[in-house]
Amino acid sequence: FRPTTANIPNSKGLEILSSTMYRTSREIFDMFRALIPTKFEREIATIPRTAAISHNDCVFFAHHCLSLGLKYKDQFEPFSEDEDIRGQVLRQTCFFVDMVPIFRELADNAIGNMLGKQHNRLTEIIGS
Repeated sequence: FRPTTANIPNSKGLEILSSTMYRTSREIFDMFRALIPTKFEREIATIPRTAAISHNDCVFFAHHCLSLGLKYKDQFEPFSEDEDIRGQVLRQTCFFVDMVPIFRELADNAIGNMLGKQHNRLTEIIGS
């Protein structure tokens, strides 16, 4: 999706749409961060495949959060001849880098806890 003002006489709507899409995408990432570890807590803690999938999802999101803002920042066209302050602020702050540590921590927790449990199980089996 690329917001443009080419055929729309009222560009204020696109200005609002761009900032709304940015905030919405951040909220979706935040919902994933909040819901998935809570909803699937037991499965992530006990099923190695689920822990690995959760880890991979979080690493994927962390990786894309590093470049997502840079990738789409230039596609927010100026909304007026001398671009207003909201357009400038959106171009300067359209980043997701602050979410990278959150997703990396979730990934480390998911796989780290599972590896710890598997290590304990193996030492119990070998020790017996």
